[in-house]
Amino acid sequence: MLRFLANSLEQMDLALDQLAVNDVNYKRFALMLVDNVVELTLHQYAIEQSNWNRMFQMLPPKYPPKLVADALGQYFDAKVKLAAESGYIAAHLKDTFNILHSFRNEVYHRGMTHEEILPAVSLFYFQNACQLLETFAPGVFSYSERQRIPHRAQKYLGVRPSHTSLNDFKAACRRLKEISETHQCDLVGDLTQKVELMIAEADHNIQFLTDDAPNSDKTREGTLIDAQLWRFAFTEDARDFAKQKNCSAKNDFEYLQWLRDNYSWKYQKDPILGWKKRLADLGNEKDSHRALLLYKNFADQTEDIRDLLSEAASGLDDYIQTEIDSARNK
Repeated sequence: MLRFLANSLEQMDLALDQLAVNDVNYKRFALMLVDNVVELTLHQYAIEQSNWNRMFQMLPPKYPPKLVADALGQYFDAKVKLAAESGYIAAHLKDTFNILHSFRNEVYHRGMTHEEILPAVSLFYFQNACQLLETFAPGVFSYSERQRIPHRAQKYLGVRPSHTSLNDFKAACRRLKEISETHQCDLVGDLTQKVELMIAEADHNIQFLTDDAPNSDKTREGTLIDAQLWRFAFTEDARDFAKQKNCSAKNDFEYLQWLRDNYSWKYQKDPILGWKKRLADLGNEKDSHRALLLYKNFADQTEDIRDLLSEAASGLDDYIQTEIDSARNK
C-alpha cells in the first residue's frame, strides 16, 4: 500500500510543478497527471470494498456487490458512483469529478484545448484530488524494507519505509493543497468569461447568416432553422420522417421547403436572451462546484446548435470569398 500512496504523491508533486508554469501546455499535462491519480485512487478504493465483501462473506455485503463490481471495471463514472454512495466522497463531488474527468478526455482524446479555462480547471482538480487522497483510508498500511520511495515522494515521506506512517501521507496531501492555494485563479470568473465568448460567437454567427446568406428570410429564427435543416435534411431519419408524413415533394427544393415547414426543430426561437440569463446565473454563483456544473450543462446543451451555426457561418464566408474572387476574375 505504501507503494501506491508514494506513487500518488510523486505524481501530485510533479503536477504541482506543472501548475506553477505559466503555459497552458503544462496545465494540460498537470490535468492528465491529476486525473490519473484520481482514477487510480477510486479504483483502489473499489478494490478495498471488494476485499471486504469477500473476506466477510458470512455477513451482509457492506455495499451492493454489483455497485462494487461495476466500480472495478473500466468506467470512471462507476468508480465515482461507488465512492459517492458509500460516503467516501460528498454527494456533490460526484458531478465535480465526472465533469473534471470529461475535461481530461476532451483534452486527451478530442484535442480540445480549453485554453481560457484550463489553468483554473486543472488547479481546481488538483485541490479536490488532494482532499480525495487525504481521506483515503486503506484497510492495511503495508510496506517492505526493500521498497524504494520515489524521489519526489521522499520530500514528504522520507527515505525509509519503516519510518513512514499513514499520517505522514495525509500531512503531505494537506501540504500539497496548501501550496496550490497560493496560485491565483478564478474558476467562476474564467468559466463565466468562456460562456460569454460562446454566446457572443453564436450571436455573431446568427446575425451574419441572417444578413448575408443568399435566400435567407432575414429573420434570426429562420437562420436557426436553416442551420439545422442542412445537417438533417439528407439523413435516414429525415427521409423516414418525410415518408411517414406522406411528403409529396417532386424535387430537392420542394423537399427542403416541406421539411423546413413541417419538422419540429429543436431550435425555433432565438436562444441568445435565454443563454444570457444562464450566463448571469453562472456569474453570480458563489460555489465553485455548482458553477462547474452550470458551465458544463450549458456547454453540452448548446454545443450542437453552436457547432451548426459555426459550420454554416464558415461555409457562407467561403462562398462570399469565392464570389469576390470571381468578380475580380481571379
